[in-house]
Amino acid sequence: MALILFIIESCSIIYFDRKFYGTYYTPAIALSLPMILISILAVAFAQQIGFYSIYLPIFYLWSIGLLFFWLGGIMLSMIICRRGNKRFPAEHYLKLLLRSRKKILYVGIAMAIYIDIYIYINLLRFNFVFDDDWENVISTGMFAHISLFFKLISIFAFSCISSRNKKIFNIGYVYIFLSALLLATLYTVKSGILILLLSAILLRIYIYNVKFKIKYFAYLLLLAFIIFFLSYSLVFGYWAPFDFIINHTIFYFTSSIASFSQYLYHENPMGVSFQFLFMPFFNLYNKIMGLPMQEVISDLWTQIGADASSNVKTFFGTVFIYGGYLGGIFTSFIWGIVAYFSFIMSVKGYWIFSANTCLIITALFFGWFDLYFNTFAYYEYFFYTVMLFLCNLCFVRKK
Repeated sequence: MALILFIIESCSIIYFDRKFYGTYYTPAIALSLPMILISILAVAFAQQIGFYSIYLPIFYLWSIGLLFFWLGGIMLSMIICRRGNKRFPAEHYLKLLLRSRKKILYVGIAMAIYIDIYIYINLLRFNFVFDDDWENVISTGMFAHISLFFKLISIFAFSCISSRNKKIFNIGYVYIFLSALLLATLYTVKSGILILLLSAILLRIYIYNVKFKIKYFAYLLLLAFIIFFLSYSLVFGYWAPFDFIINHTIFYFTSSIASFSQYLYHENPMGVSFQFLFMPFFNLYNKIMGLPMQEVISDLWTQIGADASSNVKTFFGTVFIYGGYLGGIFTSFIWGIVAYFSFIMSVKGYWIFSANTCLIITALFFGWFDLYFNTFAYYEYFFYTVMLFLCNLCFVRKK
C-alpha cells in the first residue's frame, strides 16, 4: 500500500509539473521517477541479491517528503509567475548561450590549463597513488573552490559545442569538458563523475530540445558500469574484475533503499542530528571560530543482508533520519524552494542558472541513492551562479 501510494502521488506530481512548466525536467520529477523504478526493482529482487526484504512503510516517509518538497516549489512558482512557468523557447535559449560562448571558451581554457598542470605536478609528486593524501590535495583549499567553478563552466562549454562554431572553438570546448571529467574521475567518487556528466548531457538535451526516450535508461546503466570500471581500476591499480563490477553496480543501485528499510524496520533513532542536513553553514561557523570541521559522510552503517551493510539511506531517508519528522518536513520544504527557484529562473530564460539547475536536478535524480545537498559544493555552485547572474546584469549590455 505504501509503495502504491508513493507511485500514485509521484504520477500526479509528474502530470501537474509537465502541465504547468511544459517539461519533464523538473526537480520533483527528477526526484520521484527514478525512485519509483529503483524501488520496484529493490522490492522485487532484494532477497535474490542477498538483501533482507524491503520494509514498505519507508515509502510513507518518501510520500511525505516529496509532497512538502513539491509544495515548496509550487508555492514559489505561484508567487513568481502567476500566469504559469512555461519553458523559454529552446531556440532563443540557445541564442542567449551562444552569445557568451567566447567568454566561456577563454575562461574555460585558462582554468583547464591551470588545473591540468596542477594535477600533473601532484600526480608526479604522489607517484600516481590515489590515497587519502592525494584526495586532500585536490579536495581542499583554494584548488577545490576553483575546481567547483570550473565544473560549472565546463557544463556550459559542453552545450556550446555546435556546428555554428569554428572547428578550433569546438576543440576548445571539448578540451574544457574532458579536463573537468578527468578532474572528477581523479576524485575516485563515482557519483561525482556521473553527476557532472549527466548534468552536461541534460543541459544539452534541454537547450537543443531533444525528446526523452526510454533507451536513455539503457545508456545510463552502461555509463554507470563504465564509470564503476574505470573508478575501481584507478583505486586497485589494475583492471577491475568484471564480476566485481557487475555485483557492485547492482549493490550501488539497490543498497540505499535496503539500508533505509532496515534502519526504519529496527526502529532506530530519528532526528539524529539536524545540523547534518545543513552542515556547510555549521562548518563555516566552525572555520571562523577555529573549531574542528564536521564530516558530511554518514556513519550510520546498517546491516542490509547477511554479508552486506550500507551507510547511505536515500534522499528522504537521510532527511528524516537526521532531521526527525518535523525537521525532515521543514528541510524538504526549504530545499524544494531552493531547487525550484533555480529551475524557474532557467525556464524563464536566465541561461546563467541553467548549469546550476542541471546539477540540482541530476543530484535529485540520484535521490534513490543519497542526499547531496548537505555538501559545500551545491552551496558554492549556487553562489557562483548568482554572482555570474549579477555580473551579467551589471556589466553586460543586453542586445
